[in-house]
Amino acid sequence: MEGHIHSTESFGTVDGPGIRFVIFFQGCPMRCQYCHNPDTWTIDNSNTENLRSVESLLKEYDGIKEFLHDGGITATGGEPLVQMEFLTELFETAKKKGIHTCLDTSGILFRQERREEFDRLMAVTDLVMLDIKHIDPEKHRILTGHFNSLFHCVFGNGQLPHPLLDSQSQRSAKISRTAEICQAHILSQFTGKR
Repeated sequence: MEGHIHSTESFGTVDGPGIRFVIFFQGCPMRCQYCHNPDTWTIDNSNTENLRSVESLLKEYDGIKEFLHDGGITATGGEPLVQMEFLTELFETAKKKGIHTCLDTSGILFRQERREEFDRLMAVTDLVMLDIKHIDPEKHRILTGHFNSLFHCVFGNGQLPHPLLDSQSQRSAKISRTAEICQAHILSQFTGKR
């Protein structure tokens, strides 16, 4: 299987624990105003130059693994979940080789009807960095072009990278609200109550 890969980075230090091999996936449905990778938004199916196999990516990883202290592989983008089948195959193969896997995602593509596919991916994902763009649905839509409706799902072991784009007082309120929603949602996963 092949996936559309924008690029790779051999010495990622902010994309999960340790030093990491970072894979930038092509394709993203959001249009974040502050995106630092807008060239990853679209997938040009006529461009075969950016097609990579799982084997070629892991071969590249193998060539630098001595330098990846306490690290592993991070899938980012774009939005890696645009190519979930390829991502899952990549992570399944990486886990068989004992490689730590990290998914950097906005979660925007989670759908309950695809729960089985997500569960298969989460079974081979060591860490999810769930990138919440804004907790307020309308502000999220203004920033990204999409409403934020991802709190009906929790991805296993996660961290919450959270852009701080507002004034200090707005920032504090936004972080508090994010924490409240996350806490309530996580508790509901264990108690069944919201």
